[in-house]
This record gives sequence, C-alpha cells and structure tokens, in this order.
Amino acid sequence: MMRCGCASQGLGRKGGEPESAMRPACITHSCFEVAEAPPDLTNRMARCAYFGPIRFRNYECNYAKQTGCTRTQCRCELPSDPTLPFFKYQGAGSPSASKCRRCGFYEAPHAADRAGWKGRACRNYEPRGDIGRDEFFCGCAGWD
Repeated sequence: MMRCGCASQGLGRKGGEPESAMRPACITHSCFEVAEAPPDLTNRMARCAYFGPIRFRNYECNYAKQTGCTRTQCRCELPSDPTLPFFKYQGAGSPSASKCRRCGFYEAPHAADRAGWKGRACRNYEPRGDIGRDEFFCGCAGWD
C-alpha cells in the first residue's frame, strides 16, 4: 500500500531519476512513498468507483457474475483487497478520510487566507473520517 491510500499499480520513478531508482508507485497520484504500516482490511468491503447507474457504452465489468452487475447498474462490492484494480483504502488515516464532510475539499482550501483560491470550499472544515468502505474499479466504464 502506498502513502496516498492506493495499492501500488506498478513500478515507477520520479522525473530525472535513473532507471535503477524504480520502486512501487501509484500512477494515479504520482505517489512513490510506501506506507509505513499497511491498513487493516479485515471485515472491510470495497465498492466500484462507479457503483450505481451506468452511463457508459464500454461495459466490461470483470466481476458481474459475482455481484449482479447489469448494463444499467454497477453493483460491484467485494471484500477489500489491494489486488483489486485501482484499489484505494478510504479508512481512518487515509487521505480521503481528511476530505471535508460538507463540501468534499481537503483542509487547505478552508483556510482563512485563501489568496488565489478559486474553489468553492465551505468555511467550516469537518473531516469525514472513515466512510466504512474502500474503492476499486471493476471495469464497468471500460479500460481505455
């Protein structure tokens, strides 16, 4: 598991580093830091990021027979496992747990001095904490 909360999707290196510097990486967040202690995934479930109504043409759910997905609804929910595609831990201590419960922004845009900030963060930052499930991608929106 990476520090950003995602499972490593491959090997990578930062720009300018030699090829010998290849290490586990999260390609989604350009994260190269492995978490010090992996989270406890016991009794946790992971939902597809597109759980609910599907509005895509490239329906390719890899888990349809196990969870009842159809061409109009994604219902993929499986036990949390870092080997699921694009797995993202969303429990206590994860970056996603520090998003604001009210507006979805992180803490920085809520600061009193928001010079240059063009977002629409609320004024009362309240972290959402553990939402009780993790996230992955089942393929229902296609892989390209």
